[in-house]
Amino acid sequence: MSTPIAPPNWKLRARIWIFIMFLLLGGADYLLVKFSLNEFNPAPPLLGVAVMSGLCTKLLLVGMWRRMSWTRYTLGVILVVSITAFSAAMFFVIGGKMTRPDGMVRPGLAGIGLQALVLIPLAKSRSIRRQMHPLTSAGG
Repeated sequence: MSTPIAPPNWKLRARIWIFIMFLLLGGADYLLVKFSLNEFNPAPPLLGVAVMSGLCTKLLLVGMWRRMSWTRYTLGVILVVSITAFSAAMFFVIGGKMTRPDGMVRPGLAGIGLQALVLIPLAKSRSIRRQMHPLTSAGG
């Protein structure tokens, strides 16, 4: 049984996906920090979650660029933890009885949406999966 031949441009596609994820996560980090700095934020420690998530995701994307296989899984875990923390805060802001100014939740919801959007190519892209395999002497 022969192995399927990979398209010749899988490396380029993987790098393009990583760059797109970098841009999406940059926007998500900006929106989540903007939400965290709001004076009506019910959980002030969310600023720390937003900053640490931003730093970790950027470092892990650099690791993915450099073909470190474990970074893909770690990035997924960091994104799920961040989405969970901010979703819990959104639950208290939207569903609670607290007063909030108009437009307060939009940046938070948009940031959560962008982070969730990044999880799709992280899990489904064949070129990213192939990029994360260790280099061998047979191919690269």
